[in-house]
Amino acid sequence: MKLYRALPCIVATILALPAVASAGAGKTWVACATATKATSCGFTGNGAIQAAIDAAVDGDTVLVKAGTYVPEKTRDVTFRDEDNNVVIRAFIAIEHKSLTLRGEPGVVLDGRDGVPSAAMGIKGAQVNISHIAIRDFKLASKEDPVYDGHGTYIIDSLATLEDVSMERLPKMGLSARGTSAVSATGMRIIDGHVGVFVRESAQLRLCNSIVRNNEAGVGAAANGSVRLYNSVVAGHSKSGLGFRGQSTVYVTNSIIVNNKPFGVSATDSAHAWVRYSVLFGNEAATNTPPEKDQLNLGAGIVERDPQLDARSLPASAVAAMLVGDPEVHVYRGGAAGSRLGLQNIAGCAQAL
Repeated sequence: MKLYRALPCIVATILALPAVASAGAGKTWVACATATKATSCGFTGNGAIQAAIDAAVDGDTVLVKAGTYVPEKTRDVTFRDEDNNVVIRAFIAIEHKSLTLRGEPGVVLDGRDGVPSAAMGIKGAQVNISHIAIRDFKLASKEDPVYDGHGTYIIDSLATLEDVSMERLPKMGLSARGTSAVSATGMRIIDGHVGVFVRESAQLRLCNSIVRNNEAGVGAAANGSVRLYNSVVAGHSKSGLGFRGQSTVYVTNSIIVNNKPFGVSATDSAHAWVRYSVLFGNEAATNTPPEKDQLNLGAGIVERDPQLDARSLPASAVAAMLVGDPEVHVYRGGAAGSRLGLQNIAGCAQAL
Protein backbone atom coordinates (compact mmCIF):
# COMPACT_ATOMS: atom_id res chain seq x y z
CA MET A 1 0.00 0.00 0.00
CA LYS A 2 1.33 3.43 -0.88
CA LEU A 3 2.14 5.58 2.15
CA TYR A 4 0.08 8.51 0.92
CA ARG A 5 -2.92 6.18 0.95
CA ALA A 6 -2.07 4.64 4.32
CA LEU A 7 -1.39 7.94 6.10
CA PRO A 8 -5.03 9.17 6.30
CA CYS A 9 -6.05 5.92 7.96
CA ILE A 10 -3.22 6.15 10.48
CA VAL A 11 -3.98 9.82 11.16
CA ALA A 12 -7.68 9.11 11.62
CA THR A 13 -6.91 6.34 14.08
CA ILE A 14 -4.67 8.54 16.23
CA LEU A 15 -7.02 11.51 16.04
CA ALA A 16 -9.69 9.24 17.48
CA LEU A 17 -7.89 9.04 20.81
CA PRO A 18 -10.68 9.40 23.37
CA ALA A 19 -10.49 12.28 25.80
CA VAL A 20 -10.45 11.41 29.48
CA ALA A 21 -13.56 12.72 31.14
CA SER A 22 -13.21 15.36 33.81
CA ALA A 23 -13.38 14.07 37.36
CA GLY A 24 -14.40 17.43 38.74
CA ALA A 25 -17.88 16.33 39.84
CA GLY A 26 -16.50 13.98 42.51
CA LYS A 27 -14.85 14.51 45.86
CA THR A 28 -11.48 16.21 46.26
CA TRP A 29 -8.89 14.50 48.47
CA VAL A 30 -5.97 16.66 49.65
CA ALA A 31 -2.43 15.29 50.05
CA CYS A 32 0.28 17.31 51.80
CA ALA A 33 4.02 16.91 52.27
CA THR A 34 5.42 16.41 55.77
CA ALA A 35 6.62 19.99 56.17
CA THR A 36 3.40 21.83 55.42
CA LYS A 37 1.42 24.73 56.81
CA ALA A 38 -1.73 23.72 54.95
CA THR A 39 -4.77 23.07 57.14
CA SER A 40 -6.93 21.19 54.65
CA CYS A 41 -4.80 18.04 54.49
CA GLY A 42 -6.58 14.74 54.49
CA PHE A 43 -3.29 12.87 54.23
CA THR A 44 0.23 14.00 55.19
CA GLY A 45 3.74 12.76 54.54
CA ASN A 46 5.61 10.95 51.80
CA GLY A 47 2.82 8.38 51.50
CA ALA A 48 0.05 11.00 51.34
CA ILE A 49 -0.47 10.87 47.56
CA GLN A 50 -0.86 7.10 47.47
CA ALA A 51 -3.17 7.15 50.49
CA ALA A 52 -5.38 9.75 48.82
CA ILE A 53 -5.49 7.72 45.59
CA ASP A 54 -6.45 4.62 47.55
CA ALA A 55 -9.30 6.52 49.21
CA ALA A 56 -10.55 8.03 45.95
CA VAL A 57 -13.27 6.48 43.82
CA ASP A 58 -14.09 7.02 40.16
CA GLY A 59 -14.66 10.68 39.38
CA ASP A 60 -12.67 12.01 42.34
CA THR A 61 -9.73 14.42 42.36
CA VAL A 62 -6.50 14.11 44.33
CA LEU A 63 -5.10 17.60 44.96
CA VAL A 64 -1.42 17.57 45.89
CA LYS A 65 -0.17 20.51 47.91
CA ALA A 66 3.23 22.05 47.20
CA GLY A 67 6.19 20.25 48.69
CA THR A 68 8.67 17.43 48.14
CA TYR A 69 7.52 13.81 48.28
CA VAL A 70 10.19 11.10 48.67
CA PRO A 71 9.55 7.40 47.95
CA GLU A 72 9.68 5.46 51.19
CA LYS A 73 7.33 2.65 50.17
CA THR A 74 6.45 1.21 46.77
CA ARG A 75 3.65 -0.76 45.17
CA ASP A 76 4.15 -3.26 42.36
CA VAL A 77 2.19 -2.82 39.11
CA THR A 78 2.56 -5.89 36.89
CA PHE A 79 2.19 -6.55 33.18
CA ARG A 80 3.45 -9.00 30.58
CA ASP A 81 6.15 -7.74 28.21
CA GLU A 82 6.56 -10.18 25.32
CA ASP A 83 7.58 -13.40 27.11
CA ASN A 84 8.35 -11.83 30.48
CA ASN A 85 6.33 -10.87 33.50
CA VAL A 86 7.41 -7.35 34.37
CA VAL A 87 7.00 -5.41 37.59
CA ILE A 88 6.75 -1.62 37.73
CA ARG A 89 7.95 -0.81 41.25
CA ALA A 90 5.95 2.38 41.64
CA PHE A 91 6.05 5.14 44.22
CA ILE A 92 2.60 6.24 43.02
CA ALA A 93 0.31 3.51 41.64
CA ILE A 94 -3.05 4.07 39.97
CA GLU A 95 -4.88 0.93 38.86
CA HIS A 96 -8.40 0.53 37.51
CA LYS A 97 -9.64 3.95 38.60
CA SER A 98 -10.86 7.08 36.82
CA LEU A 99 -9.54 10.17 38.58
CA THR A 100 -7.62 13.44 38.39
CA LEU A 101 -4.21 13.88 40.02
CA ARG A 102 -3.45 17.60 40.13
CA GLY A 103 -0.49 19.29 41.74
CA GLU A 104 -0.27 22.83 43.00
CA PRO A 105 2.79 24.84 41.90
CA GLY A 106 5.87 23.41 43.60
CA VAL A 107 4.98 19.70 43.78
CA VAL A 108 8.11 17.55 43.41
CA LEU A 109 8.44 13.76 43.46
CA ASP A 110 12.13 13.45 44.36
CA GLY A 111 13.76 10.02 44.28
CA ARG A 112 17.26 11.08 45.26
CA ASP A 113 16.96 10.07 48.90
CA GLY A 114 14.25 7.45 48.46
CA VAL A 115 14.13 3.74 47.73
CA PRO A 116 14.64 2.58 44.11
CA SER A 117 11.34 3.01 42.30
CA ALA A 118 9.50 4.41 39.31
CA ALA A 119 7.70 7.64 40.03
CA MET A 120 4.27 6.54 38.72
CA GLY A 121 2.79 3.28 37.48
CA ILE A 122 -0.65 3.49 35.84
CA LYS A 123 -2.59 0.45 34.64
CA GLY A 124 -6.14 -0.03 33.38
CA ALA A 125 -7.04 3.51 34.42
CA GLN A 126 -8.46 6.77 33.10
CA VAL A 127 -6.44 9.65 34.49
CA ASN A 128 -5.76 13.37 34.21
CA ILE A 129 -2.34 14.26 35.63
CA SER A 130 -0.98 17.79 35.82
CA HIS A 131 1.60 20.11 37.38
CA ILE A 132 4.04 17.61 38.87
CA ALA A 133 7.85 17.55 38.72
CA ILE A 134 9.64 14.18 38.79
CA ARG A 135 13.37 13.96 39.31
CA ASP A 136 16.30 11.75 40.29
CA PHE A 137 14.53 8.43 40.73
CA LYS A 138 16.92 5.52 41.26
CA LEU A 139 17.19 1.94 40.04
CA ALA A 140 18.42 -1.11 41.92
CA SER A 141 19.73 -2.91 38.83
CA LYS A 142 20.03 -1.99 35.16
CA GLU A 143 19.04 -5.44 33.90
CA ASP A 144 16.22 -7.18 35.77
CA PRO A 145 12.45 -7.63 35.37
CA VAL A 146 11.78 -4.96 38.00
CA TYR A 147 11.21 -1.58 36.38
CA ASP A 148 12.46 1.18 38.65
CA GLY A 149 14.21 4.40 37.70
CA HIS A 150 11.36 5.31 35.32
CA GLY A 151 9.20 8.42 35.31
CA THR A 152 5.57 7.80 34.31
CA TYR A 153 4.75 4.30 33.07
CA ILE A 154 1.29 3.95 31.51
CA ILE A 155 -0.18 0.54 30.66
CA ASP A 156 -3.56 -0.16 29.01
CA SER A 157 -4.88 3.24 30.10
CA LEU A 158 -6.39 6.49 28.84
CA ALA A 159 -4.35 9.42 30.10
CA THR A 160 -3.92 13.15 29.67
CA LEU A 161 -0.85 14.85 31.06
CA GLU A 162 -0.09 18.54 31.31
CA ASP A 163 2.96 20.33 32.72
CA VAL A 164 4.72 17.20 33.97
CA SER A 165 8.51 17.46 34.03
CA MET A 166 10.99 14.59 34.32
CA GLU A 167 14.68 15.10 34.97
CA ARG A 168 17.71 12.86 35.41
CA LEU A 169 15.97 9.49 35.18
CA PRO A 170 18.20 6.44 34.58
CA LYS A 171 15.55 4.65 32.49
CA MET A 172 12.56 6.03 30.56
CA GLY A 173 10.75 9.27 31.17
CA LEU A 174 7.28 8.77 29.65
CA SER A 175 6.27 5.26 28.57
CA ALA A 176 3.00 4.21 26.91
CA ARG A 177 2.45 0.47 26.63
CA GLY A 178 -0.22 -2.03 25.68
CA THR A 179 -3.41 -0.40 24.43
CA SER A 180 -2.79 2.97 26.07
CA ALA A 181 -3.95 6.22 24.47
CA VAL A 182 -2.05 9.21 25.87
CA SER A 183 -2.31 12.93 25.13
CA ALA A 184 0.41 15.08 26.69
CA THR A 185 1.31 18.76 26.52
CA GLY A 186 3.79 21.02 28.27
CA MET A 187 6.13 18.12 29.08
CA ARG A 188 9.80 18.68 29.93
CA ILE A 189 11.84 15.46 29.74
CA ILE A 190 15.55 16.17 30.06
CA ASP A 191 18.94 14.76 31.04
CA GLY A 192 17.84 11.13 31.31
CA HIS A 193 18.23 7.81 29.51
CA VAL A 194 15.25 7.55 27.11
CA GLY A 195 12.86 10.48 26.91
CA VAL A 196 9.71 8.86 25.49
CA PHE A 197 8.94 5.27 24.49
CA VAL A 198 5.76 3.79 22.99
CA ARG A 199 5.20 0.10 22.32
CA GLU A 200 2.63 -2.57 21.45
CA SER A 201 -0.39 -0.72 19.99
CA ALA A 202 -0.14 2.29 22.33
CA GLN A 203 -0.74 5.76 20.88
CA LEU A 204 0.77 9.06 22.01
CA ARG A 205 -0.05 12.63 21.03
CA LEU A 206 2.78 14.87 22.33
CA CYS A 207 2.50 18.64 22.01
CA ASN A 208 4.26 21.81 23.14
CA SER A 209 6.97 19.76 24.83
CA ILE A 210 10.74 19.66 25.26
CA VAL A 211 12.67 16.38 25.06
CA ARG A 212 16.32 17.31 25.47
CA ASN A 213 19.74 15.90 26.32
CA ASN A 214 18.71 12.32 27.03
CA GLU A 215 20.59 9.41 25.50
CA ALA A 216 17.62 8.82 23.15
CA GLY A 217 14.75 11.19 22.47
CA VAL A 218 11.37 9.88 21.29
CA GLY A 219 10.94 6.32 20.07
CA ALA A 220 8.48 3.52 19.40
CA ALA A 221 8.49 -0.18 18.56
CA ALA A 222 6.05 -2.91 17.55
CA ASN A 223 2.85 -1.09 16.44
CA GLY A 224 3.24 1.98 18.62
CA SER A 225 2.36 5.36 17.09
CA VAL A 226 3.33 8.94 17.91
CA ARG A 227 2.09 12.31 16.69
CA LEU A 228 4.48 15.10 17.60
CA TYR A 229 3.32 18.72 17.42
CA ASN A 230 5.12 21.97 18.26
CA SER A 231 7.86 20.33 20.23
CA VAL A 232 11.65 20.47 20.54
CA VAL A 233 13.78 17.31 20.35
CA ALA A 234 17.43 18.19 20.85
CA GLY A 235 20.83 16.97 21.94
CA HIS A 236 20.51 13.17 21.99
CA SER A 237 23.36 10.72 21.37
CA LYS A 238 21.16 7.81 20.16
CA SER A 239 18.90 9.67 17.71
CA GLY A 240 16.28 12.32 18.29
CA LEU A 241 13.40 10.29 16.85
CA GLY A 242 13.97 6.52 16.56
CA PHE A 243 11.28 4.16 15.30
CA ARG A 244 11.43 0.42 14.62
CA GLY A 245 9.18 -2.58 14.14
CA GLN A 246 5.96 -1.44 12.48
CA SER A 247 5.69 1.78 14.46
CA THR A 248 4.79 5.15 12.96
CA VAL A 249 5.50 8.81 13.71
CA TYR A 250 3.99 11.98 12.26
CA VAL A 251 5.85 15.22 13.07
CA THR A 252 4.88 18.81 12.37
CA ASN A 253 5.70 22.31 13.65
CA SER A 254 8.64 20.87 15.58
CA ILE A 255 12.36 21.54 15.97
CA ILE A 256 14.74 18.58 15.73
CA VAL A 257 18.32 19.70 16.27
CA ASN A 258 21.77 18.53 17.33
CA ASN A 259 21.05 14.81 17.59
CA LYS A 260 23.40 11.90 16.82
CA PRO A 261 23.58 9.82 14.76
CA PHE A 262 20.22 10.83 13.23
CA GLY A 263 17.57 13.45 13.66
CA VAL A 264 14.94 10.95 12.47
CA SER A 265 15.46 7.19 12.13
CA ALA A 266 12.98 4.62 10.79
CA THR A 267 14.17 0.99 10.62
CA ASP A 268 12.54 -2.40 10.03
CA SER A 269 9.04 -1.62 8.72
CA ALA A 270 8.62 1.63 10.66
CA HIS A 271 7.44 4.78 8.87
CA ALA A 272 8.02 8.47 9.56
CA TRP A 273 6.41 11.59 8.12
CA VAL A 274 7.93 15.00 8.92
CA ARG A 275 6.63 18.36 7.66
CA TYR A 276 6.83 22.04 8.64
CA SER A 277 9.76 21.39 10.96
CA VAL A 278 13.38 22.43 11.50
CA LEU A 279 16.03 19.76 10.88
CA PHE A 280 19.40 21.26 11.70
CA GLY A 281 22.73 20.33 13.24
CA ASN A 282 22.01 16.61 13.41
CA GLU A 283 24.92 14.35 12.54
CA ALA A 284 22.62 13.14 9.73
CA ALA A 285 19.07 14.34 9.20
CA THR A 286 17.70 10.85 8.53
CA ASN A 287 18.91 7.25 8.45
CA THR A 288 17.44 6.61 5.01
CA PRO A 289 17.05 8.83 1.94
CA PRO A 290 13.89 10.91 2.44
CA GLU A 291 12.64 10.16 -1.04
CA LYS A 292 12.06 6.53 -0.02
CA ASP A 293 8.55 5.63 1.09
CA GLN A 294 9.71 4.66 4.58
CA LEU A 295 10.65 8.22 5.55
CA ASN A 296 8.89 11.19 4.03
CA LEU A 297 10.00 14.81 4.40
CA GLY A 298 7.05 16.91 3.29
CA ALA A 299 6.38 20.60 2.85
CA GLY A 300 7.92 23.25 5.08
CA ILE A 301 11.19 21.55 6.07
CA VAL A 302 13.75 24.14 7.23
CA GLU A 303 17.51 23.47 7.40
CA ARG A 304 18.50 26.55 9.36
CA ASP A 305 19.86 27.08 12.87
CA PRO A 306 16.89 28.09 15.04
CA GLN A 307 19.30 29.59 17.62
CA LEU A 308 17.34 28.18 20.55
CA ASP A 309 17.59 30.07 23.81
CA ALA A 310 17.58 28.62 27.34
CA ARG A 311 13.79 28.19 27.09
CA SER A 312 14.15 26.25 23.82
CA LEU A 313 12.59 29.10 21.86
CA PRO A 314 14.06 30.18 18.48
CA ALA A 315 15.63 33.61 18.12
CA SER A 316 13.00 36.17 17.19
CA ALA A 317 14.65 36.96 13.84
CA VAL A 318 14.61 33.27 12.90
CA ALA A 319 11.12 32.66 14.26
CA ALA A 320 9.74 35.37 11.99
CA MET A 321 10.95 33.38 8.99
CA LEU A 322 9.52 30.00 10.03
CA VAL A 323 6.17 29.19 8.45
CA GLY A 324 3.81 27.08 10.56
CA ASP A 325 1.66 24.18 9.40
CA PRO A 326 -1.63 25.63 8.10
CA GLU A 327 -3.45 22.49 9.23
CA VAL A 328 -2.53 23.03 12.90
CA HIS A 329 -4.79 25.27 14.97
CA VAL A 330 -3.60 27.12 18.04
CA TYR A 331 -5.47 26.68 21.28
CA ARG A 332 -8.54 28.96 21.36
CA GLY A 333 -7.50 30.41 18.04
CA GLY A 334 -7.30 29.74 14.34
CA ALA A 335 -4.72 28.33 11.98
CA ALA A 336 -3.31 31.78 11.25
CA GLY A 337 -1.32 31.73 14.49
CA SER A 338 0.35 28.38 13.82
CA ARG A 339 4.15 28.48 14.11
CA LEU A 340 7.14 26.19 14.48
CA GLY A 341 8.36 25.37 17.97
CA LEU A 342 6.69 25.48 21.36
CA GLN A 343 3.04 26.48 21.21
CA ASN A 344 -0.22 25.47 22.90
CA ILE A 345 -2.35 23.91 20.19
CA ALA A 346 -5.89 22.67 19.93
CA GLY A 347 -6.43 18.94 20.28
CA CYS A 348 -3.98 18.28 23.11
CA ALA A 349 -4.58 18.22 26.85
CA GLN A 350 -5.37 21.71 28.03
CA ALA A 351 -5.84 23.50 31.34
CA LEU A 352 -6.47 20.46 33.49
